[in-house]
Amino acid sequence: MRVNHKRKAVYHHVMKTGGTTLSVKILSNLPELLQSDNTEKEKWVWVMGMHGTYTELYNRFPEIYEAVSDYYHFAFVRNPFSHAVSMYFHLTSPNTNHPGIINSKTQVSFKKFLRELYRPQSVSTFEDEKFINSEFYKFEDYEKEVRRLLRVLKYSDNCFKNKLPRTEPGSGSVNETIKNIYGVKYPTDYRVMYDADDIDYIINKCKDYINKFNYEI
Repeated sequence: MRVNHKRKAVYHHVMKTGGTTLSVKILSNLPELLQSDNTEKEKWVWVMGMHGTYTELYNRFPEIYEAVSDYYHFAFVRNPFSHAVSMYFHLTSPNTNHPGIINSKTQVSFKKFLRELYRPQSVSTFEDEKFINSEFYKFEDYEKEVRRLLRVLKYSDNCFKNKLPRTEPGSGSVNETIKNIYGVKYPTDYRVMYDADDIDYIINKCKDYINKFNYEI
């Protein structure tokens, strides 16, 4: 979660929705996002770590929660079917360390992951009692949506003269994973990971996101 007091905005980073690219390569690093006097970068301050929730913010720093309550709150959403595959490869990446959850000694299939370890996006959004949000942006239209976000935040259209950084594996993204610790390659089409039972499972588990954002397999 990041806060910008000049823009009066709060970015709630839902895992595997392009947030590392947005935070590291866009909001923090591009020289076009300088303050108007060009003397220093605008400050997007970290609060509650990368994936902190609003309930955690309320419980630990109630004064901050109250101070930003009327800010513009935004988050990105992702097709739950794509999101689950991305989470699986993230947790089984050789570059990610999750002892006690995922390890190379005992192979965790995608089917087992879905039913025992997958945490849908709603856990940190709709199911969070203190969740605040002004607007959702869609991961599937990432470049278009980031540009729309920057316009809402009143940044100049000159912020990005070139194509935005990519977020998908194989594209050189900041957190890409090509093969997991079991040697399974990230599919070019996430749908190949699913059978009929898996599809029904995600439909039931993520029905709020599927209904609200009109997602399908």
